[in-house]
Amino acid sequence: MEKTLNILFDDNRDAENPVLLSAKFSHLQDSLVRFLESNNISKHVAFLSSGTTSANPKGYVISKEAMFNNAQAVNEHLQLDENDRWGVTLPPYHVGGLSIFFRARLLNHSPVLLYPWNPTELAQRISTENVTVISLVPTQIYDLVKAKIQAPEKLKYVLAGGDFLSNSLEQKAMELGWPIVRTFGMSEVGSQLATACSPGRKEMKILSLHQLKTDQGKRLWIKSPSLFSFEIQYQDNWILKPANASFDYQGYYPLPDKAQIKDRDLTPLGRYDGRIKSSGLLIDFMDLKEKLEAHMLHHDCWGKVDLLIKDDERKNQILQLAYEHSVSFDVILDFQQSIYPLKIDEIKSVQSIERNELGKRNIRSKNFSL
Repeated sequence: MEKTLNILFDDNRDAENPVLLSAKFSHLQDSLVRFLESNNISKHVAFLSSGTTSANPKGYVISKEAMFNNAQAVNEHLQLDENDRWGVTLPPYHVGGLSIFFRARLLNHSPVLLYPWNPTELAQRISTENVTVISLVPTQIYDLVKAKIQAPEKLKYVLAGGDFLSNSLEQKAMELGWPIVRTFGMSEVGSQLATACSPGRKEMKILSLHQLKTDQGKRLWIKSPSLFSFEIQYQDNWILKPANASFDYQGYYPLPDKAQIKDRDLTPLGRYDGRIKSSGLLIDFMDLKEKLEAHMLHHDCWGKVDLLIKDDERKNQILQLAYEHSVSFDVILDFQQSIYPLKIDEIKSVQSIERNELGKRNIRSKNFSL
């Protein structure tokens, strides 16, 4: 991995395509390098999407220029300069980690490596290394809250993204001094689409380089100089799909999320498929998840309960709730009562909630692993 990172910004090797894969998929690295070269692709970086867990992984090939474009927009949005220093808490084979190397490069420094994740050492490392801005996913924020770790004084921003962040968890982190700044982004654009302008603000401002629009179904469409070039997937062999194959007549690309846009402020409304109808009731999944997260945080079992949308032959879609064995069923019953007349269709006790390395859990599932 270190060898791959070294060629990211090597002018003598600028035409190469760094491929950043986790150990789980490292056996595919050489074949992907050859595949990109055989398709005459150069000056790009390739990585898998953060939700990839299957034997047929998907990912993106983004030009280095596009990554720098997004990085520049983030630095400018946060008004960072060469007195600031980025810390990276996620490995670079995820876009949330990789993007920080580009942001730091534009500020003429290398980011401070704060992974593997160790919440008990984070505050001290930030202070010692003079880090002023980091990115965290909600599971990392929860670890800090759980351990009641106070934030270092010099830390300006904690960019919170990668997965759903409940208002209750954000508030507890802010009370410990962590300057939480909400972000909304995805692999397709090399990281961020929209970011709050200051800690604690709910409104997220669309970054200056993006043009966004919504259709009648509130689905997001984007035109941006940081958009990926190709989507890749491995199915015995690598498959390549150019982004422009999905453009509309105006050159916009469809994203898998819904949102509301007003005066360049973006309010996420969940995945494009994030509303379901159950027993005649239209359910806003993200609103329901907010209630679940607050309930479980209150009962000190955050992250041990998961709510999913499951495909069902009879009803098409149902809600499935899984909880770890250590969680009292009374807590689950209390939650059910609190959301009446909504109903959880299936409730299962599991050994552990499966997550990927970022702590993310897929909201849609055909089967839940027991």
